[in-house]
Amino acid sequence: MAAQQIPTTLKYGLVVKEPWSTLILSGKKTAEIRDKKCHTELIGQLIAVVKSGTNHVFGHCKLTAMDELTAAECWGSEWRAKHCISKQQQTLFNKNQTTFVAYILSDVTTYSEPLKFKPWIGGEVILRRLDSDDTFQRSVAAFNTKLNNKRPPPEEPALPAELPAAAAAAAANPGKSQADQVRELASSGLTGKGLQEEAAKLGIKRRLVAAVVAKTQQKPKRQDAAQMKADMEAAGATPDAIRTAIAKAFSNQRAFQLCGKVGKPKAAVLVSELKAAGMDVQNIRKELRKAGFKNSTVMSVAPKLE
Repeated sequence: MAAQQIPTTLKYGLVVKEPWSTLILSGKKTAEIRDKKCHTELIGQLIAVVKSGTNHVFGHCKLTAMDELTAAECWGSEWRAKHCISKQQQTLFNKNQTTFVAYILSDVTTYSEPLKFKPWIGGEVILRRLDSDDTFQRSVAAFNTKLNNKRPPPEEPALPAELPAAAAAAAANPGKSQADQVRELASSGLTGKGLQEEAAKLGIKRRLVAAVVAKTQQKPKRQDAAQMKADMEAAGATPDAIRTAIAKAFSNQRAFQLCGKVGKPKAAVLVSELKAAGMDVQNIRKELRKAGFKNSTVMSVAPKLE
């Protein structure tokens, strides 16, 4: 819906079944076929569009004319394109009817939210009276008030006074590449839309500005895994801690290449050393678990209690 007031002079609502009410609101359906004419004084006036089976108005349009049609004209290709009634849907009409009336519709406005009116008690009607409906009038007033109170869009933040000078400085150095000019503008505090606008004044395309900004915002590359290992060893870190850190920073594959894979051989070496020191199997298992070995590894290298 366009951001405009809903007219308070809507007197009637045209009750239309689906899918034709939606087609009217979309502007595709420009003629509504009925058996007879309604109030001829409504020609040239705005009328509301009411979806049949609801007590809501979904938009309004202008009733331009009421044209009488023969059955041959009504179901011909020219008028079928206007009223959007297919041959299958045509069976809903009396096959013996020889004349029809086409309500010609134009200037459609669809509401962003439907407006409520009092539920209709009784049979199906062509037109629904709305000007005397208190519920509908309150809905219109509430919508228009809400539209009037809608906050204006936030203003663009004012650019610092020194920014034009920065742009002038960049322009005064034609020998610099456009990328260097963008960096100079960015270093002066320009960001986002302001940076794009100042760069445009220098003839720099938005794509280049975005590329330079993205490159300057990239994180520095992480140090080489081998250097990380050397630094951690110098700091006294254990092999397991080094292996874990490299795996997190790079990958498990890189960690295994530099530090070897944790597994049975290392655990077996530790078991041999502990046995040589006179430690029993139960304490050996405890030491293995403290060293970070999984229980499956512990039990495989020290399976029996002595």
